[in-house]
Amino acid sequence: VFLWSLMYTICTPDQLARLKKGLATTGKKVVMYHRDADGIPAVALLKRFYPGFESVPREGPKLENKFVKELIRKKPALIVFLDLPVDEEWKKIAEMEKALPDTPIMVIDHHQILKDMNSEQTLHINPKFHQDAYLPTGYLIYRLLEKLLLGRKELERLVWIAGVAVIGDHAYEECTDLLKECAKLDLVDKDVQKSKLFLG
Repeated sequence: VFLWSLMYTICTPDQLARLKKGLATTGKKVVMYHRDADGIPAVALLKRFYPGFESVPREGPKLENKFVKELIRKKPALIVFLDLPVDEEWKKIAEMEKALPDTPIMVIDHHQILKDMNSEQTLHINPKFHQDAYLPTGYLIYRLLEKLLLGRKELERLVWIAGVAVIGDHAYEECTDLLKECAKLDLVDKDVQKSKLFLG
């Protein structure tokens, strides 16, 4: 497994390889994300380095029948869920798998796990498979991109976007490693709530 800091494991090498291959998919791609202070930074980072996604903001993990049917009708080449615990709707995911057998499905999330959805078709990344830590999805995406992009300086300059997710989800103690990186850009103070990134 990969150690992202002294504390956290986010995914296995095999999962990282599957993520890299999936994100390189061409054709129609759809990303659904939680429309909050964590999901928005997560999708912003993803789309900055992997453009071409149709973005669909969601209020929560519930997948209405009409929504699932419309998504299947579009026949996307790749489906990604960010910051949405859609394992709560695993039957709907199974329906998508059956209707779209050639479409990779990726779930990157940090909420409590109801069901492990990893399969040949679906990639389910959640640090809670490895340890009990609260790591916002914006943090996860940033750390995953570090491995996928290997040394892209542009990513380092965008650490503040992940910082917004960490602060927005109040994960100060768990994500001190990332907040220290934000501090180097003079964006975070010792008192996080007085920092430039604090949403108030």
